[in-house]
Amino acid sequence: MTTAASSRRSHTLNIVLNTRISTVYQDNLKKSSHLFKNGRHIAKELAEWRDNPDKPEFKKLKLGQELKDAINGTVFILNYFEFLAQGIKYDDLDEVLLKECFSGFLENIERRGFFIIIEAQKTNPKNFEGIIYLSKRWRGESLVENCKDAPEKAQLGIQVPSKEEVKKIMRGEKVCFKNKPTSKKTRAKKKDKTKNEKK
Repeated sequence: MTTAASSRRSHTLNIVLNTRISTVYQDNLKKSSHLFKNGRHIAKELAEWRDNPDKPEFKKLKLGQELKDAINGTVFILNYFEFLAQGIKYDDLDEVLLKECFSGFLENIERRGFFIIIEAQKTNPKNFEGIIYLSKRWRGESLVENCKDAPEKAQLGIQVPSKEEVKKIMRGEKVCFKNKPTSKKTRAKKKDKTKNEKK
């Protein structure tokens, strides 16, 4: 291994390790995954709102902090992969190592942020081009590139928020998400309540 290749691999390994221990990265990943777990994606309307909040149809739209955090967390992760893509493009990072570490997650994050990417590229086609670049290199295709002209054909999984929840949000109504994880203390209380009801 040449000195340059060794240095590149060492630098890449540091980035990967720092990702694991970075409180900022882990916090954003947690917020994103809280609502947009595997098989879930951000609703198109919210992606449109993020890029153009002054549109008349968004006048009454009201997002709770939980949803804002989940969207912002997803954008953070997308930007992180964009950074990795640029490092690979310019041969500053070891692609083999990054592919081993992140290729499985890349498909999920492209699906999760599908409409975020599409709306961002309407503003500037260069936005998130690295996500598409990596998907094509690592998986042979990009979901965004294949389906951006016909999003309804994309197999995205479950939309979050649901269509009904989006309608409420657009009207300015508060939405509480059913899949919000509960603490051990709350689960224990629910368990005790169920036991008492059975007696």
